[in-house]
Amino acid sequence: PINDANRLLSISNKGIKTFRDSNGLLIYTVGESMEYATADNLKNQVVAQGIAGAFVIAFKDGKKITATEALQLIKNK
Repeated sequence: PINDANRLLSISNKGIKTFRDSNGLLIYTVGESMEYATADNLKNQVVAQGIAGAFVIAFKDGKKITATEALQLIKNK
């Protein structure tokens, strides 16, 4: 829908990427951060722009990992 496209455009300066998950669902990601607090803050900005279903996800070596795995990697640095 055009409204969703306009919402994505309003945050495009943060950097938007797409990928398909293992179920074939198209996922849009916004921004990158090595710090959870920064990623969560960005998520809150995205939600404020009207994208209510936004959430934080993590990647390692180009593959999606769980939040628990990501937090453990951050802790071990």
